[in-house]
Amino acid sequence: MTEGDAAVSSQRWFARDVCEEDFPVLAPLFQQVFGAPLLESMWRWKYLAGRGYAKFVCTPRDGEDVVGHYGGWSRAVLLAGKAGYALQPMDVLVRRDQRGVLTRNGPMALGARALFEDQVGEGRKHVFVFGYPMDRAAKLGYKLGLYFDGGDVLELRWSCHTMRPDWRVRVREMNDWPGQHFDAAANAAWQAMAADFANDALGVRDAQWLRYRYLEHPLNRYHLLAVQNRLGRGVCGIAVLRALEGGAFELLDLIGARRQFPCLVRAARRFAATLGGTTLFGWFARNNSTGLEKTQAAQAHTPQMQLAFAACREPLLSQLRRIWWFSSGDMDFR
Repeated sequence: MTEGDAAVSSQRWFARDVCEEDFPVLAPLFQQVFGAPLLESMWRWKYLAGRGYAKFVCTPRDGEDVVGHYGGWSRAVLLAGKAGYALQPMDVLVRRDQRGVLTRNGPMALGARALFEDQVGEGRKHVFVFGYPMDRAAKLGYKLGLYFDGGDVLELRWSCHTMRPDWRVRVREMNDWPGQHFDAAANAAWQAMAADFANDALGVRDAQWLRYRYLEHPLNRYHLLAVQNRLGRGVCGIAVLRALEGGAFELLDLIGARRQFPCLVRAARRFAATLGGTTLFGWFARNNSTGLEKTQAAQAHTPQMQLAFAACREPLLSQLRRIWWFSSGDMDFR
């Protein structure tokens, strides 16, 4: 237990860092709480090599009895054009026999405070915390004073029917492109997006992130579509989607200037239709969905989750509520 861990403790529990050797401890706890197995490949993808940080919450009985876990994904972000890092909570769980003590001094709050105090704030790697908790977890976080409401998550839907090709663009799946070509297209799209979103806040979507998030994912298969201008050599942007059951396709990401979003969405709809898709949907920030209003989307409903922020004060909190832009691909579980 580090000095920081000791500072965030109670008579009943203490927090400690989760290390690489702890997977056999976390896996059965994850199975008990979520009713699904935690694959070691998924855990390594999320946490190793500085990609994530986590705390166990333990009781000192019999040396150490783990009752909770609070993890966080380290994400490079741009905040009004300034580069930095933010921490995104994930794999937040408390053992069932401890759920009756979900209080300000309980295991969930203890794990969160321990992780935030280690990782977020002046002199630390991360500037703020953001996440997408389900409604129940969000309300608990607000009650415990851990989270601040950041606004609603908006679901947009598009039909995927046979559409006339757009002669102005060429759409190519770029998953298997050679590294140099992939990097050039991805970074060009990201640079255009970063310039257009200079007054907003969003997660970095450069070639390194796209490769890690989508191509190296241990479970899911994604389609990365490069939309190129036929009349020139430039890349209009990139759309990322994946096939789900029942003819549904999820739009995970759009990378490019906002003026290109209608073109990228049309390309995604046509691509999904060629694979038998009937519906395309994606999740975005209700407070900052500019660029999507011209995509002929139908607002289906608001998913049972919220955008939340933590470990930040005014005026940053109000700024983030207004300018944070995200899509489904920002969530570790999509």
